[in-house]
Amino acid sequence: ERYVEEVTRIGQKKEQRDQNKEHIRPIRVKVKNVEGKIELLKRAKLLKDEGYERVFLQPDLTLQQFAAAARIRQKIER
Repeated sequence: ERYVEEVTRIGQKKEQRDQNKEHIRPIRVKVKNVEGKIELLKRAKLLKDEGYERVFLQPDLTLQQFAAAARIRQKIER
């Protein structure tokens, strides 16, 4: 809370035609400084203990970092 500057939803809200299909709308959390980012990512694992097993935190990546991470995931999946 002391590190959070802004919280917003990403994407447009869609009507759910099929009740069984979920529409995921990520949340963007803007932090005040790098210390806040590190603290939030450290505490992410505690979400499971609070009943949020399906909530994941992921750091924002540059396009180059995103591409590198995608290549690593592809190698792991093989």
